Amino acid sequence: MNTVRAAILAFMLAGPSAAQMPVSFPTSDGGLIHANQYGRGDRGVVLAHGGRFNKESWLQQALLLATAGFRVLAIDFRSEGREAELRGAQLMKDVNSTYWAHSTIFEKLARSR
Repeated sequence: MNTVRAAILAFMLAGPSAAQMPVSFPTSDGGLIHANQYGRGDRGVVLAHGGRFNKESWLQQALLLATAGFRVLAIDFRSEGREAELRGAQLMKDVNSTYWAHSTIFEKLARSR
């Protein structure tokens, strides 16, 4: 898991200011979350879609937020995009995994300053 976090951190630090960069990270139950990351700011925003949408639905908002100085992560839940089934418990694991992956990155950024 630390290797995955290090890879996500490297992606986030190396990316252009507002360009979209695909990233992915594992969930606690072995699933995989796919996301698009935008921006390089010190403050983070996670965009999670609902209903019939997916991570690409957030493109305009993500670009605006990245331009305003935020680091943005637009995620696909496992029921969308590249992953197949979603059950209630998996949705919560998707949300928790996104939170922990994203917050760990920002803690490391804060300590490095």
